[in-house]
Amino acid sequence: MSAFIDIIAHLPNWVQWLLQGISIFGLMATGAVVATRAGRNPYWGIAAILPYIAIVVFWAFAFSRWPAVDGPEEQEKETKAEPV
Repeated sequence: MSAFIDIIAHLPNWVQWLLQGISIFGLMATGAVVATRAGRNPYWGIAAILPYIAIVVFWAFAFSRWPAVDGPEEQEKETKAEPV
């Protein structure tokens, strides 16, 4: 691991910024895909780069309903109450 850090530390500054930008873009893109699959706005992907907020947001997405995955049938079954 130390050799990897030494290699990264000796790169030019523009390469370090480029690697950081690619990492941030990857996090935001992953967050946007998760939000879209959950039926939310893809702009929620921005929350993926905020350290403590990302944990809370992804936890909430994990336990919320996903209309894009569940389908409209599941949504209708949950909203309609059956008479007793």
